[in-house]
Formats: sequence, C-alpha cells, structure tokens
Amino acid sequence: MEIAIEGYKFEISFTQIITWSIAIIAIICSITCAFYFFRKSSRNTWIGNINDEIENLENEAILFWTSKNNSNDIQDIGKLTRKIKKITTLARDINKYGGCKYPESIFIRLRRAVTHEEYKNNRLKKSESPDSYRNMEIKTCCEELRDKYKR
Repeated sequence: MEIAIEGYKFEISFTQIITWSIAIIAIICSITCAFYFFRKSSRNTWIGNINDEIENLENEAILFWTSKNNSNDIQDIGKLTRKIKKITTLARDINKYGGCKYPESIFIRLRRAVTHEEYKNNRLKKSESPDSYRNMEIKTCCEELRDKYKR
C-alpha cells in the first residue's frame, strides 16, 4: 500500500499496520491503567488525610467545649470552623474522584455541634461535661465519618 502526503510517497505493508495498531492499543491501555491507579492512589491518600483531620477536629472541639472561657474563644471557634471547611473540601474531592458519596447530613450535624454558640450573661457558655449532648454529638458525627471514609 502506498500513501502520498504532500508529494512524498510512503510504502506501508500490512504487517506494519498490524504492528502500529498493536503499539497504539498498548499505549492507550497503559494510559488508562495509569489513570485508574493514580485516581485510586489519590483517593486513598485523601481518605487517610480526611481521617486524620476528623480525629484532630474531634479532639480540639471536645477540648474547646470542655475548657473554661478565655479571651480567645471567638478565634478558637473560627479555627474549628476552618477545620470543618477543610474536611468538607476533602470529602467533596473524594466524591468528585469516584469515592464515597458526600455525607451532607452528617456534616451539617457536625457543623452545628461544633460551632453553635450559646451565650449566658454575654459570655460564651462552655465548660460542658465530656458526656454532654454537644460532645456526644461531635463524637457520634466523627465516628460516622470515619466509618464512611475507609480505605
């Protein structure tokens, strides 16, 4: 078989067509496999990261709500809010790359438990017991999220 491109003539045999077809198919297969394993690896890394962040948030939130009032309470609630935002961003990325579905209701409950502010005499009501409703809700939500995000 002869192919002419802009005045140049190329001779291609049937065996060359078969060889190039196999090479192109092999390249496509290797790219597809690499993409699949990259996504799976990324997802597993993100799941490890989200579990670490959930554990840190749980510890810091319970410590915050069981401690006494101080002058940095508003800044500490801001830090906890940013931690929740970081976890929700990771969860959305995991969902986007084929991981488990984003558990919106759990995140809503967690956000309410961690950031809901109650005031008494113009002071943030804190110093809750470790087994208070708020702290138990934080523990429950974090446990549900850890169960949801397993490698």
